[in-house]
Amino acid sequence: MSEKIFGEYYQLNLSTAPRITSVSCSEEALAVIAEKHFDMVIITMRIDEMTPYELGMKIRDLKPSIPLLLLLNDNSDIRLVTDRWGRWNCFDKIFVWNGDAQIFLAMIKYTEDRINVIKDTRMGLVRVILLVEDSIRYLSRYLPTLYSEIMKQTQRLIADEHLDEMKKLLRMRARPKVLVAETYEEALAIIDLYEEYLLCAIADVQFPIDGMVDDLAGVKLIDHIQNKLKDLPTVLQSSDPAMAKLAEEKN
Repeated sequence: MSEKIFGEYYQLNLSTAPRITSVSCSEEALAVIAEKHFDMVIITMRIDEMTPYELGMKIRDLKPSIPLLLLLNDNSDIRLVTDRWGRWNCFDKIFVWNGDAQIFLAMIKYTEDRINVIKDTRMGLVRVILLVEDSIRYLSRYLPTLYSEIMKQTQRLIADEHLDEMKKLLRMRARPKVLVAETYEEALAIIDLYEEYLLCAIADVQFPIDGMVDDLAGVKLIDHIQNKLKDLPTVLQSSDPAMAKLAEEKN
């Protein structure tokens, strides 16, 4: 895992790759977390005698504010968490392994953005990309690609500007932040909070409104954005080709 993460950082010319501490059982995990400081914790689905939920709750008791992510082994595990969704609230976000090491980069950058966005927007005027997606499977595929493209585009801008090394580092850290919403209400809260910093909004067509899945929630959100922020670029995405015409009408 350390090699894969370092490899992704190296390919994208990113500095300061995180150091990884790996443990093989729940008791060892709790012991090292109690003893040392960690910036985030990733729990995989298959561990020893303790379930991921039980371990997650124990970690929350030890370090209530630590970013805690769950990585499912494959798509078949998604049903295990969606069938009893409420009990997994101890995790900040759930991802699924899709065979691509970029998922680790996405998990790290997602956590960084959540922590840094308030300070970076107010002090550095950093821009924000809103992504609305409630599917664990599609988010785990889409977010790594989005982050990779943001990094590559930022690097192209740096190359064109011929900056020195320190300014290059600062420019990479000033890249757009990606904030993820799973519901209509979460999306509205992000829009209201970061209205002046929004770079664009990318929305799935179907996600919950008032606790119920709405088949046209993305359309309603795009309408709201276009009424509130007329010049903000928006993207409506769907796996259903029939939605293409509707997306073009909202362009």
